[in-house]
Amino acid sequence: MKPIGRKGKNQYLHMETEEYREAFRRKLAAFHNFMQCGLIAHGIMTIISCTFPKECWSAFGSWMRTMDVNQAPSEWVVSNALRNTLGEFLEDAAQTCNFAKFLREKSKTNEENGKIA
Repeated sequence: MKPIGRKGKNQYLHMETEEYREAFRRKLAAFHNFMQCGLIAHGIMTIISCTFPKECWSAFGSWMRTMDVNQAPSEWVVSNALRNTLGEFLEDAAQTCNFAKFLREKSKTNEENGKIA
């Protein structure tokens, strides 16, 4: 696609080729998909925060000045708790959970290729 400056707000798509318009539609769809995935992830973390607050705080593994374990943790605390327990999840659920099998296979492939998983 053509680079457009920050102040170039008017794009006349009707004057562009069909390939350019299709590329624009794909780009817009990618933006929408990215935002929708982010909203879904945020909602899942909110549900985990409200449903399992004690487990989230115990797996958090850090300290905050405004930390109150009697309240539901924030999504940031939940994301850190999930990050801290990913290894345990992969070890324990690898034989029964398809998602854990998928993650383990991908991390092994990335390790073999020299990429960080």
